[in-house]
Amino acid sequence: MKDETQERYVFFRFAIQDFFECAETLELLESSDNNEIKMALFKAAVIAYARPFSGNKAVHKKHNWRLDENWVTDLEVHRLAIEYRSKLFAHTDIPYLSPSLAKIGNRLPISMRGTYFEKYMELVEPLAMLSKSMISVLKNKTKEYEVKHF
Repeated sequence: MKDETQERYVFFRFAIQDFFECAETLELLESSDNNEIKMALFKAAVIAYARPFSGNKAVHKKHNWRLDENWVTDLEVHRLAIEYRSKLFAHTDIPYLSPSLAKIGNRLPISMRGTYFEKYMELVEPLAMLSKSMISVLKNKTKEYEVKHF
């Protein structure tokens, strides 16, 4: 890539692939009967969805590339997915988990705030729909960008 214009276009195209990855991973999740596999696929889908919003390194731009939240068609689902990614799946944020350490005899059990499997699975269909919507939004943006810049 020779300049920021080309780099932005490539970033948009990569973002489309990330949303395809999310949607396809969620489809695969639906075909599994194993809850551990479903959870692993859900985490992978959330991470793929969040990737275009996480601040990706740039070559020709001073700041990192990230998609504008204004393009998101369902902010509630989007923000929940980003929260899961940032605080639970890609990182372990102690304040978010709010752990409590106890001493019971020689044991030191930890209790913490948690989100349970069923709660995660409620996000599968809305996140799949949002990913497909983002694919459509970005395809339109790339077409506009092609006409304007190439």
